[in-house]
Amino acid sequence: MQLRNQRNTLVRKAFNWGIDNISNYNSIFHQMNQSLKHFDLTFNQNSIEPLRPSILQGQNFEIYTDGSKMDENSTGFGIYFHKGVIEGNEQLSFNIDGRYSHNVAELTAILMASKLLPNNSKATIFTDSKISIDILNPRYDGKFSIFKDEFYRTIFDKNLKIKLEKVKGHVDPNNIIVDELAKKGSKQYNISIDIRKLLPNAMYLENNGTIIFDLQNYLKGIQRDRRATIARDKSNLIITKGWSSANIKYLNSHLEPYTKFCIWRNMTNNHIRQYKPVSCSHCGRIVELEHYIYYCPEMSEKRNYFLNKFYEITKYRAILHDRNEFRFSNRWKGFLINHRGLLDENNQDEIRRKYPSIIRNWVEIQSLLSLLVGKAHKRYYRDFLKTRKKNKKKTKE
Repeated sequence: MQLRNQRNTLVRKAFNWGIDNISNYNSIFHQMNQSLKHFDLTFNQNSIEPLRPSILQGQNFEIYTDGSKMDENSTGFGIYFHKGVIEGNEQLSFNIDGRYSHNVAELTAILMASKLLPNNSKATIFTDSKISIDILNPRYDGKFSIFKDEFYRTIFDKNLKIKLEKVKGHVDPNNIIVDELAKKGSKQYNISIDIRKLLPNAMYLENNGTIIFDLQNYLKGIQRDRRATIARDKSNLIITKGWSSANIKYLNSHLEPYTKFCIWRNMTNNHIRQYKPVSCSHCGRIVELEHYIYYCPEMSEKRNYFLNKFYEITKYRAILHDRNEFRFSNRWKGFLINHRGLLDENNQDEIRRKYPSIIRNWVEIQSLLSLLVGKAHKRYYRDFLKTRKKNKKKTKE
């Protein structure tokens, strides 16, 4: 979708050519299409008959819009024509597919309001959604671009003059009215609108009649569900032993992809580059990466940061140690924890039962461990460069 919505004309032409030649086996678009099928997705150009709403009568309008998502299956929006309507309904509520987000409902409300306006009219549309205003900026080119494109196409076709203004949610009296209309819409399944009818000729990814705006989140949900199914149905396989709810909990978290990668890299020890030889500039001896994580005095501030944060979020004392285990030590009155952040399958149930704050905050604990390892690796690499430079100098002598 980023390629499709590029401002660069040549990129858009190349994309359209690829879609037209998608049956060519050697085309990257053919491979893309196969991947989409694997996740039950189709790439479509909208051919659904567009919605043709009854146009209101008037010339200058003040309109309030809002979206609402009451739960996973209830999404709707409301439109309140505060001023300007000579003939027509001033208060409207609509329901849309419950899989759509609150942001989609907000954008749909604004787009629908623009389509209800008569030709050559003026309107100020008030919304409490700054995100919607940012998306409907002409320079926006993100995942909701099809809303922006259709909004400006409607303005051009009908010769409208529309101004978008932000109001404070649940404070402005007219916003409170439209908020109730949106909530009402989320429950009115008999007045449901297929938002594809508001987006004629748009190109989008679709799953069972629903436009997929957030592909990353959609794929994450599928992968999470598939992994949970395998872990449940084939729990005796060796490969699923480490797929506990705690160790893969970060799949459900709202972490940046790079942070998740760091956690994965740290847990599996993949792509953490090792160097030899490395002489610690502080301790004056040949060391491994683990030296900086656990022992080097120069890293004590970083270790203390982890230990303090661990206590802050769990109310338990942590003891960093180089053995690959995680358990409570009665002797040391704290949790022995390894930098990889792996929970042993054998004692995980006990930890969940006795120390729930550990499991509840496991994603943040893994993030903190990854941060510590990253800082240690930076120091480790710095000393490697110094060691290499010193060895080269000795060789020349």
